[in-house]
Amino acid sequence: MGKRVLVTGGTGFIGSHLVEWLLKKNYEVFCLVRNPARLRWLKGLPVYLIIGDCQAKDLKLPQVEVVYHVAGVVKAKRSSLFYNVNYKGTVNLAQAVLKQKLPLKYFIFISTLAVCADSLSHYAHSKLLAEKELLKLPLPLIIFLPTAIYGPRDKEFLSFCRLIKYGFALILH
Repeated sequence: MGKRVLVTGGTGFIGSHLVEWLLKKNYEVFCLVRNPARLRWLKGLPVYLIIGDCQAKDLKLPQVEVVYHVAGVVKAKRSSLFYNVNYKGTVNLAQAVLKQKLPLKYFIFISTLAVCADSLSHYAHSKLLAEKELLKLPLPLIIFLPTAIYGPRDKEFLSFCRLIKYGFALILH
């Protein structure tokens, strides 16, 4: 096996594709999984599951060289959920990495291009707060700001594309 990596959010849209790619590249993949009942795209894959939550204060992590922090909330009924998961969960994960003195080469945080907007949604603001806090920590940090992402397994953007297909368009101000 190659490098040992940890993926948060491996049960989600982006994370599950990342896990598959890492396995093809012969990485030893550990997935921090909050809900073991939601392993739809991880079933049958040779990954090591760590049942836990980025927000847990007693978070125990494996000895890995790279953390891909993909987990996050993209829509919520209460704005507090964005801040608890995207901001506090991210900071807690980073602090667990530092506390456990993992031999990290990279801590890769998947943020959003939405942090660059003039007016921030709660989602974007929670990601921006996480970015700012991560930059204060002594981590080998990479912050990735993807644009809109869609494809197989996507549940959010596909609905928007279907509306366009049927002649509807949303105009956002």
